[in-house]
Amino acid sequence: MRLAIVVLAAGLGTRYGGSKQLAPLGPAGEAIFDYTLRDAAAAGFSHAVFVVAHDMVDAMTTHLDEFVPPIPVQLVIQETPWGTAHATATGAAGLTDPFAVANADDVYGADAIATLAARLRSRPAGEPARTGAVVAYRADATLSDSGGVSRAVCVVDGRGRLVAIAEKTGVRRENGRIISDSGPLDAATPVSMNLWGFDPSFLELLQPAVDRFVAQHHADDHELRLPDLVGELVARGELHIDVLATTSPWFGITYPEDAPRVRERFAVVGIAAMFVTRSAP
Repeated sequence: MRLAIVVLAAGLGTRYGGSKQLAPLGPAGEAIFDYTLRDAAAAGFSHAVFVVAHDMVDAMTTHLDEFVPPIPVQLVIQETPWGTAHATATGAAGLTDPFAVANADDVYGADAIATLAARLRSRPAGEPARTGAVVAYRADATLSDSGGVSRAVCVVDGRGRLVAIAEKTGVRRENGRIISDSGPLDAATPVSMNLWGFDPSFLELLQPAVDRFVAQHHADDHELRLPDLVGELVARGELHIDVLATTSPWFGITYPEDAPRVRERFAVVGIAAMFVTRSAP
């Protein structure tokens, strides 16, 4: 079975202060998504679609020419930054294979991506067509030492199905506890880091919702976030989402101060030699 991965790389990086998607964080200057592509290829994904802003095309093309991806990559442009649901619809348009959705600036880990790939290949017989999955991490394993972060908190039933999902802002450690702008969180609370998997029939729900949103918002100061839309569809019973656990540690960058820690993690992993670069002898 062919699998696609849609990589969301058009974010503005406001808190980071620049294009964190292309930040050279690996030992040889790799970007975070280079590791995601490596893990996706190992898990059996056949191709990737990168959703980028118009002014990123040249820099992204140059990077992909230097760090040759292990699977084919297509670039598509998100002309207006209307959020991650809009970006997903832009990247997944026309796909007929099951597909994953991932952020370009999050390190998800090989187990997380392999677990999602296995779920995409093995939708149980008799399950509704409009299904999907999300990989969840413990809240306490997704924080930044540099400030508060936004995390999509998952409510899960006894079958491992998503019941609700809500974004919490300002999630941070304070006096030995994890708190958010709206109250405390348990350390083991499952949170989504935007690593999703969908049957292609999901597009029948996604595209009309995005079209309605765009028709109502003609300026680019509004966003339709993928977790918000998924939560609405789940609440209406139109979409079923399995919540998948992973042994992979998560790490990523929100603030400039996070970059040294990510570089240290990549240096410890020591997998730069697994990338083929144009400059290699």
